Amino acid sequence: MQIMGCIYSISPGVNKLIINTKRTIYMNISIKTPLSIPLLCSSMFTLSNIASAYDCTTLSLYDANAQITLAEEVQHNSKAYRCNVEGWCNTGGWAYEPGVGEYWGTAWESLGNCESAVNGQTPEIIIGLIREKDMNNVNQVNFKAGSYDLNGDIVRWEFIIHQDINGELINPTVIAAEDVSATDKISMSHLWTWTDWGKYVFEVKVTDASGNQTTKSEPFEIKYYRSPFTVNSPEVILTGEQGTTKISGYSSGYPSSDYYVFATPELTVTRGSGFSASSSSSGGGTEWYYWQDYHWTANTPGKYLISASYSPQNTANAVVTEVNALPADGLPVIQVSQPDNLKLGQTIAIDVQALDRKGIISLDVSLNNIIQDPLISVDLGRFTLKHGRVNTYLWQVEEGTTSFQITTLDNEQNIVTETHDIVYHSGPCEGNNPSDINAYPNWPRLDWQGNPSHADEGDLMKYNNSVYRALWWTQATPGSNNAWEFVCEI
Repeated sequence: MQIMGCIYSISPGVNKLIINTKRTIYMNISIKTPLSIPLLCSSMFTLSNIASAYDCTTLSLYDANAQITLAEEVQHNSKAYRCNVEGWCNTGGWAYEPGVGEYWGTAWESLGNCESAVNGQTPEIIIGLIREKDMNNVNQVNFKAGSYDLNGDIVRWEFIIHQDINGELINPTVIAAEDVSATDKISMSHLWTWTDWGKYVFEVKVTDASGNQTTKSEPFEIKYYRSPFTVNSPEVILTGEQGTTKISGYSSGYPSSDYYVFATPELTVTRGSGFSASSSSSGGGTEWYYWQDYHWTANTPGKYLISASYSPQNTANAVVTEVNALPADGLPVIQVSQPDNLKLGQTIAIDVQALDRKGIISLDVSLNNIIQDPLISVDLGRFTLKHGRVNTYLWQVEEGTTSFQITTLDNEQNIVTETHDIVYHSGPCEGNNPSDINAYPNWPRLDWQGNPSHADEGDLMKYNNSVYRALWWTQATPGSNNAWEFVCEI
């Protein structure tokens, strides 16, 4: 990118090129020997690896309840945005909240970081697994989240619940909040008691000492237990063992005894021989309660989705349950997930999960024989049987290979220990193999229909013999605007 600018001083060390417009561009220039030259202005410079800042002093804070007009500019989480689609900008929420919502890039244009935040670090948020299955028979939800800030100045956090009525978020309620001493990371949790079923959005808001706020949200649903029908499958099962999916529900007339039940990946599903129904009468008439079993066997370890609908033509409205098939030896299974594209010095979240049919007692991750504290820990399972646990850890990427030891113990005193390596080697493409990087326009992220459609923060793409990293959600051509940063030439 070529641009005209002024170098205000030249001396040994690192100098700064400043472009004096509303958008301020900073470029570090390394000078190894003393120079004595006049002020340089109106010269053409080629910039790469630039940090873009925006003057946000006149911009109002984004307010989900305010009326936002076309082309209006706002600031949110220390970044500036311009509204491109007025109706969507006013929808906000999980879909269009600027910089946060799943489809925010279709409603807003990112203008860059606010100028005061260029050299700062806004907090990052991780939300723990929200288990809808646990909400429907008990009236409490244990929300967990974690946050970290490289500046070490998190001072406040809030948990907020919104009702989702036909896509509109209403009645925001702060269910928990705390002011804390400045810290670089914090774990947060709160046990919330719900009073009514329906769709909700759980929002986490974290504030740092500079007043920067970061929010992250996650939708969830508390389902009415007397809905047309419910589906229950075992969450963990051994390979070769018969699994049973039970369908039950209520109806005003004698219920149907046949549903369409299918598995992904495909399994052979058979309907049980018995169908049970019972009726009860009240002032409103007769109501039937019914249940039917369907059987299947998974012979290959892995994750399966067992779905049920009224008919093969109604699969879009299927009720889906998740089953983890574990090896037949009955030992705990450890699974680790981490970001694919690493960057030296980057702080990443690593999810470590242990599953066992008889229940998990403990899950520990050690580095150099020192047990690490998880940022978030979520138990899987209902009531007293905890058949799994998911721990989230933070790690700053280092040069070379870092080996973690993972140990888990189940209820039968079986111990499994595995080693997980995080490997990063500096190279012309920050250790990434260009052949493994998607070439534009083969987008790495999918839309709601499963079609490649966009890139998101941290994604790499190659275009015109160069590799670029996305700084936020974008559909722009790699390297064409400030949504991308240059990584390397190939």
